Amino acid sequence: MKIELGSAFKKSYKKIASKRPELAIITLEKILLFSIDPHSPSLRFHKLKGKLEGIWSFSIENDLRILVDMTKDDTALLVMIGTYDEVY
Repeated sequence: MKIELGSAFKKSYKKIASKRPELAIITLEKILLFSIDPHSPSLRFHKLKGKLEGIWSFSIENDLRILVDMTKDDTALLVMIGTYDEVY
């Protein structure tokens, strides 16, 4: 699967990486896993409902999520990364 990074994702990732470098590495590992196997149980990849209908989410850590916009050509646009309260 092809991965693209949205501008909001880049900005929020830089913020996380500057505060917690170890979490930045874990995030990159999870993105790599997502690109290989999006349905890996550790990612808890799922479609969202309500105001975020059409967007998907997967987990990095307990309270850290990445929002994903899936396209028809097997490309995943990473929209945002943040805590549950930040992204929902």
